[in-house]
Amino acid sequence: MDSFKEKDGCVVLYYLECIVILKCLQRPGVVKNFTVQEWKERLKNPEEDDDSKLIAVKEHKTASQQVATFVIQKEIEEWFTIYFEKVRPFFLKKKESPFFFISSSGEQIFNPSSDIARFQQRFGLKNVSSQVARRHGETYMNKRMKTDAQRISFAKLLSHSNTTAERVYREKTVSEMIAAAKMFNSASDPKPSTSTAEENIKKKEDGATKNTEEDSKETVYRNFLSIFPQEVDTIPPTLKDASTFCKQHGTYLYKRWRKTQYRSRVAHISGYFDTREPTDEELKRILAEKKWTQNLPSIKDIVANI
Repeated sequence: MDSFKEKDGCVVLYYLECIVILKCLQRPGVVKNFTVQEWKERLKNPEEDDDSKLIAVKEHKTASQQVATFVIQKEIEEWFTIYFEKVRPFFLKKKESPFFFISSSGEQIFNPSSDIARFQQRFGLKNVSSQVARRHGETYMNKRMKTDAQRISFAKLLSHSNTTAERVYREKTVSEMIAAAKMFNSASDPKPSTSTAEENIKKKEDGATKNTEEDSKETVYRNFLSIFPQEVDTIPPTLKDASTFCKQHGTYLYKRWRKTQYRSRVAHISGYFDTREPTDEELKRILAEKKWTQNLPSIKDIVANI
């Protein structure tokens, strides 16, 4: 751990937050309130000899008697273990916290949506919120589930039921939820066919020249970010700044920087309201407190992201 740095720990933390929220389709409140005790009480599938584990989180968005559940496979469990044994103690230093996920300052996670936006921005990924992921996941699975039993198990997995903590820990419920998670994973991670792979190779070869040009723009953009770092509170560079930096790609740099920051700001503000939809007055007050004078997110876009 001598060479371990805070930014490395943050990458691991943000990655696991993405797993819980975007892959396991859980609400941000699950990440915020997931405890160490709940991690230690993760459950194996009692009916099958596999490596899947079910985790139950009692405090989240929904009513107190309900419990959120998500399933992780062996590889992801190993990442959770690395975080718990290496990263988390590094963040805690001499502090103590009952929460599994903590910030680099050792405190409870404040805004998982912002963490995910930072991760997506850093690695050039498409900006996807928890609401979008859940909506697409539900729509996708509703078209593929053939029985009511499957639908009920999937609904329980997404906390769309009155399943209590006591009922979740029953063996049959654990098996049903792990089966639902496996069904979702197998449906959402299809293996590409040979023909599809060949088509992708051909497209890659045909687009070699274009890719070289895109790689050049990407390199310029990364260099631009080193001069104009992008955070939610950063004052955006002007078009003149971007054109002075690179005349050829000035407009591209300017638009991409602002678009990415705009999305981050939308995610940042919407993260204040994981449990309910805000009023226009509340959003206006928060935006005023931010004192952003440029690249202001619209109330319509913020509400749509909640």
